[in-house]
Amino acid sequence: MKRLCLLYISLGFIFITKYSQAQSVNPKVLSTAGGSVSVGNVQVSRSIGETFIVPDPLNATSVSRGFQQNTSSISVGIISPNTFCSGATIDIPFTAVDIIGSGNVFIAELSDASGNFTSPVKLGSLSSNNSGNIQGIIPLNTITGNGYRIRVKSSAPAVISSPNATNLTINQTPQASASNTGPYNVGQTVALSAIGGTSYNWSGPASFSSSAQSPTIADAVQANAGIYTVTVSNNGCSATATTNVVINGLDPCVRLVDYYYNRSGNPYQSLFPLVDGMVIDQVSFPTNISLVPVCNTLTIGSFELNMQGPDLNWNIIQNVFPYTVFDNLGNHFYGMNLQPGQYTLTATGYAEDNKGGGRTYGPVIVRFTIVGNLATISAPMLSTANLCAGTNVDVSFTTTGSFGGGNTFKVQLSDETGNFETAIPTIIGTTNTAGVVHCSIPLSVTGGTGYRIRVASSNQILTGNPTMSPLTINPLSRNLTDDIVSGDNLFKASGEITGSNKLLSPASVVYQAGKAIILTPGFETLGAVFKAEIKGCTD
Repeated sequence: MKRLCLLYISLGFIFITKYSQAQSVNPKVLSTAGGSVSVGNVQVSRSIGETFIVPDPLNATSVSRGFQQNTSSISVGIISPNTFCSGATIDIPFTAVDIIGSGNVFIAELSDASGNFTSPVKLGSLSSNNSGNIQGIIPLNTITGNGYRIRVKSSAPAVISSPNATNLTINQTPQASASNTGPYNVGQTVALSAIGGTSYNWSGPASFSSSAQSPTIADAVQANAGIYTVTVSNNGCSATATTNVVINGLDPCVRLVDYYYNRSGNPYQSLFPLVDGMVIDQVSFPTNISLVPVCNTLTIGSFELNMQGPDLNWNIIQNVFPYTVFDNLGNHFYGMNLQPGQYTLTATGYAEDNKGGGRTYGPVIVRFTIVGNLATISAPMLSTANLCAGTNVDVSFTTTGSFGGGNTFKVQLSDETGNFETAIPTIIGTTNTAGVVHCSIPLSVTGGTGYRIRVASSNQILTGNPTMSPLTINPLSRNLTDDIVSGDNLFKASGEITGSNKLLSPASVVYQAGKAIILTPGFETLGAVFKAEIKGCTD
């Protein structure tokens, strides 16, 4: 820093005064004392509080006994949007000039709803000396208003900006609350309730939805139990709340007893589920009807079965499952050749053997008609024996006799044990005429060696014989963990195979997958012949 030497002559004495540590003026200085200074052609006179910019003879700008005037400033930028919900985040841009203090912190503050900063609320902060953006959070308890303003202040030096230029609107977010009047028992009415807003949107188990503030669910079942969520809205702001519905007890059964139409024999062959009003094609072999209780709350100790039709008035009491109309010995079903005409089956269930313990089911009446054109559907033929989940297969079949208008032939796939006894058989293809049907094996098939395929008609109801031999279907993926010690072994999957097993001599093993073969820790070949192939499952 430049040193200024001044020469004063007073009362015959010569004093040389050396003003050290004179302050540089950058850009201006506020004087703290009055007086004057002369150096050559430069003379400075000053008053207390007066601002000076003084050039000295040595090309320095200086003045003694003063301090630099503060020029720091902060301004708040445009805040967009100008409407917010309480609890929301908000971006506050600002510009800072000459904020140079070490450890400075910028703080964004919110006024009250009238724009006053008597008791400002902190929104957020930023440690910096530069212009920037403060991300703040509007407190959830901020009341609704349209006159809010925001300012920014610094800590080093202490500077406070003017508020932002335009008023901001803040709407208070609803305080959502949800409840129910449970716990409930099966069959009761679930009552939900929510408060806190002017509109409501519910969602919950079993695809439940409602826009009512207090919706209800009649005749509750176990599927209605669980977490319900409501979105509460007001003035464009929303919040969610949840309530847990507890339902005790067992569901009332939608189905109590299933009926099946079967081909008699040892073992029997289930043809299709029997339902009221069905029209069935006459067949050349004996048939029987079986009853299967499917409700775990239904107690059945015995059935009384009465069947009436052309030249038939049959009555039997069955005490042992499977319950059949024309009797059975285990899986050996006896039967009759039913003639064309209308039939009525009446079934009554009791709690104990031989109609004892009181009636627990029925009487339920099932009516069906046998038509006498003696149509037939052949056992199907397949285009390939290599079946895989997700792949296609052509199924061909022939028919004799006639079928009713609108008839559809459905190609059905059994379960992995060859069983077709299901309320909804797996349909892999359909056609309106006999011949070749292009079918697809579902990706969900788990794989196995006991599958069968058959063709069934819808008008009249008739099922053909299934494929003569069980079918092997390879799954989408396999996880092989069992060690293989001998023989020739081929494992296929249409997707991927994962192996963590050991292959021991003298086994010969091939893994064949359509997409990937993954050998995980634990996999090991110990003298065995092993081959991994990426190729189509049907190859």
